[in-house]
Amino acid sequence: MKLKRRRSIAVAVVVALCAMPLFAGAQTRRHHRRRHRGDVAASTPPPPSRTPTVAPPATVPTAPPATPTTPPRPRAPEDAPILYAQPGYVPPNPYRGGSSEVRRFGEVLENDILATMRTAPVRGNLRNYGNTSVNIRVDFPGPIDGSYKPSEARHEEHWRAEIAAFRLNQLLGLERVPPAVFRQVLEDDLPTGQRYGVTFTDGVSRGAMIYWVPVLRSSGVGSPESLDLWSQRLTAGAPIADGERRRAQEISDLIVFDFLIANWDRWNGLNTLEDGRGHLVYRDNNAGFQVPVSSSRYDRVLGWLHRISRFSTGLIERARALDLDSLRDAMADDAAGDDTVLLTDDQLRDVLRRRDVLVQYVEGLARRHGRDAVLFFP
Repeated sequence: MKLKRRRSIAVAVVVALCAMPLFAGAQTRRHHRRRHRGDVAASTPPPPSRTPTVAPPATVPTAPPATPTTPPRPRAPEDAPILYAQPGYVPPNPYRGGSSEVRRFGEVLENDILATMRTAPVRGNLRNYGNTSVNIRVDFPGPIDGSYKPSEARHEEHWRAEIAAFRLNQLLGLERVPPAVFRQVLEDDLPTGQRYGVTFTDGVSRGAMIYWVPVLRSSGVGSPESLDLWSQRLTAGAPIADGERRRAQEISDLIVFDFLIANWDRWNGLNTLEDGRGHLVYRDNNAGFQVPVSSSRYDRVLGWLHRISRFSTGLIERARALDLDSLRDAMADDAAGDDTVLLTDDQLRDVLRRRDVLVQYVEGLARRHGRDAVLFFP
């Protein structure tokens, strides 16, 4: 019996000694598998311990940031960059010497429109035609009428963008934004004001008086389908019929203009109407010049810009020539007596930063496709 017991113990010892390398090998394989998954940081297994150990949390490797396919959002330095600006001719401020005498909107002299809207009495059946903002139709004596966009509870000082858009449109040599001036209206002359949420201070409302374009009709531009169609026409090298060139240029100019002022509220079918002569009217600009402009809204106007690669030579040259002084001069005051600037320097610098993004984009296209293919319109 003793001999049998000794033999049993010897066999057990031999089996245990033979199993040890197998067990150690299994531990090593599990260790390498965990290390491959990132579960183990050390190259050797931890020393044995009676206290259970908890593996550190898995480290998930992060992919490197993707290379942007679009120009980066403009930075916000203290001074506007001038990397892509070039000296050039900027039309003078029309409020410095009556240079608007030769400009027209439709068939009416711009100066006549401005004079009427500044001084003509506000009377009659004042009706709100606004959709998301107050927009009161004003019937002036004579053939010129106005649309009054005042300070209000929902949009506060957004009326300033209407006047600023008109003045920038002038500096860029365009005649597509309806003339707009600063106007104060007494509460007694605006009996419907309280009903529409107009803000009065000491019995006075402040806002923009905008030319009421006599004829506004659908242009057939503004739906996603039509924007797709005209984006194809505005692609460098694409065929374009002679009868489509004028409308294509107006759409290209509108996209550039909206990018400069960051007007994200355009292509909804209501803000792309045409006048009686079939020209696009760049109306309803009170969403422009916001500071700061949100990322989603900036990406929207940048996306519209990136859909086209044909531009007006004169418009790009005048955009290049803009600087902080010329913008300040255009926005500084108003003949009606407003004692505050229309736009702050922060808003003007944002315009110039977007101008630099615009010119950089156009220059890149010109290197790729040739200047004549990109600067396609006069």
